[in-house]
Parts: sequence; structure tokens; C-alpha cells
Amino acid sequence: MVSPNLTFFIEIGLFLLFLWGTARFILRPVLQGLDERESGIEEAHEQAEENSARAKVLERDYLRNLSEIRGRAEDAYRKARRETRKGHIEAVASAREWGENAVAKVRAEAMGLVEGQRSAVESAVPDIADRIAERLRSGGAKR
Repeated sequence: MVSPNLTFFIEIGLFLLFLWGTARFILRPVLQGLDERESGIEEAHEQAEENSARAKVLERDYLRNLSEIRGRAEDAYRKARRETRKGHIEAVASAREWGENAVAKVRAEAMGLVEGQRSAVESAVPDIADRIAERLRSGGAKR
């Protein structure tokens, strides 16, 4: 059997002092660091979830705004096309009217020239008939 003596009690005291020092100066800072790290990870995770939710809201707003902008752009495009088409139709009608007026003017000038030539030919018909008759009587055409 072992009998406790002073060495035994000193060893137990030193062992308890070692346990207290280890717990106080080694384990406590390590555990405190692990707790801080865990709380930092939790905060980062919560922040990431908040950011993700904000990103979803921003994306939804972006898509809604983009849809509105595209709608306005399509409306403006359709309006511009209608106005362009209307302007084109008006320009074609104006050009057609100008062309018809120019054709009518040229036609009137041509009819005036034809009438002038017709009256000249009609006045020259008796003279032409006399010359033809003269050539026939004289025995043929001069060459």
C-alpha cells in the first residue's frame, strides 16, 4: 500500500496549478478565438443571405425597369415608323402631283406644237398637191 507523503501533495498541487494555468492561458484564448471565429462565420452567413435577398430585389427591379424601357422604345419605334410612313406617303403624293402637272404641261405644249404643225400642213396641202400634180405631168420626179 502507498502512503501519502509531502511529495505526493506537492505533485498534486503542481498538477492542479498546471491544469489551472493551461485552462487560463491556453484553453480559454483558444476557445475564445474559436467562438469569435464561429460568430464571424455566422455574421458573414447572415450578411450573405441579406445580400442575396437584396440582389434578388435589385434583379427583379432591373428586369421590370428593363421591360418598361423596352416597351417605351418599341412604342417610340412604332410611332417613328408611322410618322415616317406618313411622310413617305405625303412625299410620294406630292411627287406624283408634281409629275402629273409636269406631264400635263408638256402634253399641252406638245398639243400646241401639233396644232401649229397641223395648221401649217393644212395650209401647205394645196401647194403640195399642185407640186405633186406638176411632177406627175412632167413625167416623173427630179433626181
